[in-house]
Amino acid sequence: MAAKTDPIQSLTESVKNALSEIVSLKQTVKQHEDTIDDLNKKNSQLAMDLQQEKSEVSKLKKEAEKLNNEISSQKSAIEKLESDKSELQTSVEKLEKENNKLNGNLEKETVKAEK
Repeated sequence: MAAKTDPIQSLTESVKNALSEIVSLKQTVKQHEDTIDDLNKKNSQLAMDLQQEKSEVSKLKKEAEKLNNEISSQKSAIEKLESDKSELQTSVEKLEKENNKLNGNLEKETVKAEK
C-alpha cells in the first residue's frame, strides 16, 4: 500500500514554507529600506555639498569680477599717467630748448658786455 500523506502534515509543511518565504521577503524589504535610507542620506549630503560649492563659485565669480574691475581701473590710471608723462616730457623739452636759447642769449650779452 502506498503511503498516504497526511493532509495536516502537508498543510503544515506548506505553511512553514510560506512563513519562511515571508521572513525572507521581510529581510529583503528591510535591506532595501536600509539601502534607501543610506542613499537618501548620501543624496542629502551631496545636495548640501553642491549648495556649498555653488555658493563658493558665486563668491569666486564676484571676487573675479571685482579684480577685473580693479585691473581695468588700474589700466585706465596707467594710460592717464603715461599721457601725463608724455605731456610733461614735451613740456620739459620745450623748457630745455627755451633754457638753451636763453643761455645762448645770455652768453651773447655777456660777450657784448665784456667788450
